[in-house]
Amino acid sequence: MKIIISAFGTRGDVQPAVVLAIEAQKKNHDATLVISKGMEDLPIRYGIPFHVYQGDSAKEQFGKLGGSLKAGGEILKRVKEHMIVQAHELPEICNNADVLLGNCLDPFASSVAEYCDIPFIRIALTPIFGGENRPTTIPVQSMPRWGNKMMWNMGIFMWEFMFKPPINKSRKMLDLIPVKNYNMYIQSSPSILCLDEKLAPSAPQWPANVTYSGYPFLNSKVEIPEDLRLFLEQGKRPIYIGFGSMGSDNPITVTRIILEAVEKAGFRAIINKGWANLGGVEVNKNIFEIDNIPHDVLFEYVSGVIHHGGAGTTHTVAKAGCPQLVIPHITDQFYYGESVFQNELGPKPIPFNKMNVQRLTEGMVKLNQPKFKKAAKLFAENVRDDGALNTIIAIENYVKSCSAR
Repeated sequence: MKIIISAFGTRGDVQPAVVLAIEAQKKNHDATLVISKGMEDLPIRYGIPFHVYQGDSAKEQFGKLGGSLKAGGEILKRVKEHMIVQAHELPEICNNADVLLGNCLDPFASSVAEYCDIPFIRIALTPIFGGENRPTTIPVQSMPRWGNKMMWNMGIFMWEFMFKPPINKSRKMLDLIPVKNYNMYIQSSPSILCLDEKLAPSAPQWPANVTYSGYPFLNSKVEIPEDLRLFLEQGKRPIYIGFGSMGSDNPITVTRIILEAVEKAGFRAIINKGWANLGGVEVNKNIFEIDNIPHDVLFEYVSGVIHHGGAGTTHTVAKAGCPQLVIPHITDQFYYGESVFQNELGPKPIPFNKMNVQRLTEGMVKLNQPKFKKAAKLFAENVRDDGALNTIIAIENYVKSCSAR
């Protein structure tokens, strides 16, 4: 098959797409990525063919969201802009393709597939359908089932208002008829949840065309740098602290909160710079600063992980058998923070905009509790590592079924 994977977004969106492309190549398929500007390093490193969407880089689009109240509006703005870009660029890229894959930031991709008369499959890294399960896009994560249903229904109403007009504007560019109902438009395409079902449980109200495959983990196969290896050998296992693609308006203040909390808790720590630009201030011998060392390699050397709660990081920590403390910034990070807590993989999450020295220190101390370490190790034993293969098999089967019709 000729597979096109639209991976609009940050590293957390591109890396799973790269893993799927690698798995597709193993099965003799032709897989090509379409990614946001600034994300070229991953497909280049693994030899995956790719195209780059025009417009701002991923860091310009998403790197300053932080934990601000404006984040949701900024994401909506960027998704709307991306629909127009896709309408101009993606149809030509999909020429002679057998299937188009898109992610949850990509609601217009299925319209492009419709225009090109090819199957479309959504690759979801968070649950996108409602019912009695927890809502995935809001901070409130401890409601009764009726409250969850109410919030999902409110979300459906808001998405209809926010997404249907720009989708129809871009569909007009392709001479496609307007979408009448946004929720039906999304549910009409099959979705593969590349997730662990314990971290992201299903609900009986979901459409029948939603399936789980497991998370597509990257096998980086890189060595730990020598200076980091020396740091690891000089004392007890450190904790890892990093917020990935989440930005910060005041990185120095955030860094100092982290450093003071580490000192108060009595830990050694590895601090990842990330898009928040952490670090860069005076540190002591118990702190090691890094940038872009693959998580799957690094997490086997740490005693715990403090992170933003992205789907990829949450699953990778779970696979490594480490306890984790989530500092959610936006959208589904609150969902994964609660998932970590409910599965006893770590203490209750601390929202980024409420993080201070006292709360972070207390969270670090709790992270080291034996109950979380034990639960994390047990959980890791059941994390499936065949998510990429399962996803490609599901794609093959769906495309075959479409051809047989």
